[in-house]
Amino acid sequence: MLAWDMETMMPPGGGPVRAQQLGAVSKVAHEKFIDASIGRLLDALHPYEAGLPYDSDEAALIRVTRRDYEKAVRVPSSSRPR
Repeated sequence: MLAWDMETMMPPGGGPVRAQQLGAVSKVAHEKFIDASIGRLLDALHPYEAGLPYDSDEAALIRVTRRDYEKAVRVPSSSRPR
């Protein structure tokens, strides 16, 4: 919503504040996504995923989420832009 508002209704001079808002939301989302509980949930889904056809939407979603998670955990929250 913040990005859409920035692109459509940004008030003059609102850029720096909006950048801070987007940075804060991005950091919180990253911290939530890299939580170890997400990794455990993805591990718990492995048997379910193995029983699905490889090209099913569900299996693909699990694979993509796992890939994104493994990539995201390599980026510490403290190094993300604020």
